[in-house]
Amino acid sequence: MTRPAARRNDRGLSLVELLIGTGLLSLLGLGMIAMSLGTVARVASDQVKGGGEASSLQLASTYFARDVSGAQAITTQQCGAGLGGDALVSLALSGSGPQPGLVTYRSLVVAGSQQLVRAACIGGPIDRTTLAEHLRTEPTVTCDGVPCQPEADPAPRLVSLRVTTSTGLSVTLDGVRRIRVLPTTTTTTSPPTTVATTTTPTTAPTTVPTTTTTTTSTIVPPTAPPRLLALSGSGPVRLVGSGALVVAGAAYFNAPAVGAVALSVEGGSSVTVTGGAFSLQAPSTCSGCDPWKASPAPNSMSQGQPDPFAGLPVPSRSGLVDRTCSKKCTSMQPGVYTTAVSLTGGGPVTMAPGVYVFRKGLSVAGNIALVGHGVLVFNGCEREQPESCSASGGAISVGASGSLDLTPLDASHPLRAVYGNTTLFQAAANATGASVNGSGRVTSTGAIHFPRTSIVDVGGSGQVTAGWLVAQNLSISGNGRVRVG
Repeated sequence: MTRPAARRNDRGLSLVELLIGTGLLSLLGLGMIAMSLGTVARVASDQVKGGGEASSLQLASTYFARDVSGAQAITTQQCGAGLGGDALVSLALSGSGPQPGLVTYRSLVVAGSQQLVRAACIGGPIDRTTLAEHLRTEPTVTCDGVPCQPEADPAPRLVSLRVTTSTGLSVTLDGVRRIRVLPTTTTTTSPPTTVATTTTPTTAPTTVPTTTTTTTSTIVPPTAPPRLLALSGSGPVRLVGSGALVVAGAAYFNAPAVGAVALSVEGGSSVTVTGGAFSLQAPSTCSGCDPWKASPAPNSMSQGQPDPFAGLPVPSRSGLVDRTCSKKCTSMQPGVYTTAVSLTGGGPVTMAPGVYVFRKGLSVAGNIALVGHGVLVFNGCEREQPESCSASGGAISVGASGSLDLTPLDASHPLRAVYGNTTLFQAAANATGASVNGSGRVTSTGAIHFPRTSIVDVGGSGQVTAGWLVAQNLSISGNGRVRVG
């Protein structure tokens, strides 16, 4: 068979052609990267573009959440009035906090650019920080969902700041005040006044007192969160078998329903509270709180306690990359873990300091020792994802001689001011239960927060040790041990 003659196009590429082609591919690659950065994401229920603008707003989110959290009230006073522009909201910071003073968020137009500026008057010259530039419209602020009214309602619970950038990126920054304002009623009686009746012409005038009732507001300074708070689930906090709960500090149990059992201590289990209040929401009761099971006897509190960590914002993916980790990985880096992480097989696994987002849960078993010092672990989806992503998330599970050892973000980390001592918390949309069973062990020097699910310690000698624990409910069985404080 005769081979066809070679054509010019079959000769290959010259060096010059290769160099030109490589350059074109590089430009094309840059274009694809730019297109990927323009991928549409969901932020605050709006369709938005780009990751750079979301990153630039991370600073604003950090400042705003911290300022509102420590605010004593909103006020008509302003910081930085000489800067011009409009005062969006002014926050009077708590006098008992680390930085008492006044912070005003202002909208300014500088060289044709709409800006969001934070002006802080805290014991010295005005501290001006530009948080966002080139905004499409002036930011807006609401308090508990309506326009803020400092004089009529100086103590809203939720303060929201809405920002829209020039490219249409819309973000709502939420801050939750942790200082409560309790209404108090003052009753005064005026001197008797004479009131003439008209029953008959001969009826004598009658003297009656006039009573005037006014309502004022008393600012209650922020208090440290209780060491243990059961937010009230579908049933009582339940201890069975030989389970033990030990709390060094205040322990509060909200009622699952009016008059229902809030705490059940069964079998050989026990509850011990030292150095703080041991209180159940009235008129709920404790089942099995005999003197040899509950020490001291619990008392009653008139109202359920609010979640002290309700204001924690869902972490943003700003600065984080997508990651995976197989059961054999020996180290982990901060990032968004897009698939379920299941660690087995034994040996230590070290988490580098930073923020970890687990979309589909985390399981530690088989003699794995997972250690994260200077970390924040979030079980759910990052802020840019829809809430349905977290609702379908996985569980935190530690068992079969596995262990999880966590300490909070380092003081130098930019998000330490937002998340404080929190080490582990789960998305409010995720109702999946967490479990520590077998000989599993969880140790956290900071706070563990599960707003909608239970921390379940089942069987064996499972242990949970935490600085603070706030959960919807709590169940301890077998020889399980939970120590808080």
